[in-house]
Amino acid sequence: MNFSDKTLINSTFITQSILDYVFYLNISDDIDVQNKLYINAINKVLGKPFENNKLRSDLINTLLYAFAQNENLTITDYLTENYYNKQPIEYKTDAAINQLLESLKLAIGRTAPDFAWKKNGTTKHLYDLNNADTYILVFWSTECSHCLNEIPQLYEYTKDKTDVHVIDIALENNNINFEKYTKKFKKWSNVLGLGKWENNIATNYEIVSTPTYFILDNNKKIIAKPAFIKDVKSFYNH
Repeated sequence: MNFSDKTLINSTFITQSILDYVFYLNISDDIDVQNKLYINAINKVLGKPFENNKLRSDLINTLLYAFAQNENLTITDYLTENYYNKQPIEYKTDAAINQLLESLKLAIGRTAPDFAWKKNGTTKHLYDLNNADTYILVFWSTECSHCLNEIPQLYEYTKDKTDVHVIDIALENNNINFEKYTKKFKKWSNVLGLGKWENNIATNYEIVSTPTYFILDNNKKIIAKPAFIKDVKSFYNH
């Protein structure tokens, strides 16, 4: 393919052809092998001489968006470090790329954002917890009927699992129902998220519905994002 051909440069054909080459020409069921194939294809394409830096920049951005959409952190980080960051400054669209990378902060494989809460007058932090092999973060509300069905089920399922610790963040307008319900969840870390959807923890975790689950490993890395209580159970039962 001639990267200096003006007709190609001004068409979508070149971009679509490169996406097809990177994504569909070399396929493996092994994720590590697949990522190596992606990297080889990316290096082959972006390693070619470009007379048009704008075209090269557009291709880098297109690939970044494609891999970010698939939440492929390995390749997104590789593209950012090895190609995007090394472009001439006039070809960087930092605001857009920063927004793109920010959207991946909650992807599987990322470390969950830290947060703090008060317990008996003492400040606790997510990152300071070291009492389990895995942690379940669940955002819920006492005004959510699905939550009132699922959260007690989650407590019964996890209460005797010594290697699992649950941090429940109740998004509330006041503490009345929070105190009523969470006194039953004695083995959990109960966090009151006043301000409901505008609560800092909720906004940092981009919560738009309840219940919302995250499963973390012992290093607080996100390893699963179950949709329902049955998916939480499936994760631990597989």
